[in-house]
Amino acid sequence: MNVWRKIVIFILLSLNLYAFFLHSREAVFLILITSVLLYATELIPPIYTSFLLLFLLFIHVPVEMQDRILAGFQSQILFFLIGVIGIGIAVANSGIGKGFMYLLDRVMTKLMLPFSLMLTITLIPLSLFLPSSITRNAMLHPLLKTFIKARGLEKEEKRIGLTLGMLNPLVSSALLTGGLSSILTASLLGGITWWSWFLMMAIPYYTVLFVGLGYILIRYPLKQTYTESMDVRQIERLAPPEFSRDDWKMIGILLFVVGFWMSDSVHQFPPVVGALLGAVLLFIFTPNLNWEDIKQSNAFENLIIIGSMLSLIEVVSDYGVFTDLSQLITHVFSDQWSYIMIVVIVIIFTMIFNIFIPSIVVCISILVPLFSEVAESVGLNPILIALLVALTVDGVKFYPAQSTPILMVYDKNEFTVRDIAQMGVAMFFLLIVVVFVIILPYWRLIGLQLFL
Repeated sequence: MNVWRKIVIFILLSLNLYAFFLHSREAVFLILITSVLLYATELIPPIYTSFLLLFLLFIHVPVEMQDRILAGFQSQILFFLIGVIGIGIAVANSGIGKGFMYLLDRVMTKLMLPFSLMLTITLIPLSLFLPSSITRNAMLHPLLKTFIKARGLEKEEKRIGLTLGMLNPLVSSALLTGGLSSILTASLLGGITWWSWFLMMAIPYYTVLFVGLGYILIRYPLKQTYTESMDVRQIERLAPPEFSRDDWKMIGILLFVVGFWMSDSVHQFPPVVGALLGAVLLFIFTPNLNWEDIKQSNAFENLIIIGSMLSLIEVVSDYGVFTDLSQLITHVFSDQWSYIMIVVIVIIFTMIFNIFIPSIVVCISILVPLFSEVAESVGLNPILIALLVALTVDGVKFYPAQSTPILMVYDKNEFTVRDIAQMGVAMFFLLIVVVFVIILPYWRLIGLQLFL
């Protein structure tokens, strides 16, 4: 750790010691600012920032309210993530990945379509069984690199890299059980089922997904299609996948879990039940998942970070800090501003916030409650504004460290930071157009009105 980092950390800690002379409300606000700065700059590892913010809450919050400090660790999201991570590990250890590549190869040899387009289309059904884009990239990226080399598709590397890094997370978030942003946003809003999320967000996310794909195809054109780039008759075809008995067991368990999630409006059980049950069944009946696999993943570190952030949000909300901030932001909005300008400002603010704080958990946890308060105060639908925040966080990225799926596939020999930044700028402007031309009219069609 260099000298400047030590100085900044010392200043931040000194300010929090000064908080002893402030009221608890101001102290909690100072803890919020400190946490955001530490998460954004990573002056210390995020896991240590989480421990630090919990410590600061304990020493500044009155004893009678300290039971709220660990409220975030009671969230169903934490146990949902354990279950989903377990399911993802099991799928990655199975033969499903090779089966996916075999199916993709067969389709591509028959259809005169860009490889990136077919990859994007096939990611949509795959997301039902493998919800996390991180897990999908972990499974597909090495398989695709081998496939690209064998099929002579090196010119598609940039397209494929940007598809997996920039667009793959959008596929996940179209489903309630697909990504951190979707499950976290739904949890903060409350009362959202699997199908209600799908009804509200599938069209918006898939629209942004294919608009982004259109940018990739136009920005990086190829003169040859998949079948024209090689003589398929002279290249060894992929052998049909041979699924073992354990693979079929796992497919059956996955179908059960997906069906359980999709029928939540009938049985009223939250997604966490299906995720945990699926992981337990995979533990018992297949060799593709064991406890060591989960321990070796970064699951528990993520759980502590998410739990501490949710705890901070609970305390901040109890002290009315978001109400104060929303009133401050509301005063900035002029009565003469149109709803178009307010929606654009929400998207711009979310984008800038995410640039400096490249954490989905931090962005969603802070901005969803904040802009929900702001929306109500200016007469807009808080649910709709919260959904726009989630869509912006997922859809607009400018550098690799802003997103784990991008980091996993980033290779400067295939695509550069400049490519990511250019696509981020394009996605920002395209998102604004899509919001007003397609998404807001669609939401109005299904009864989700912009105005209260």
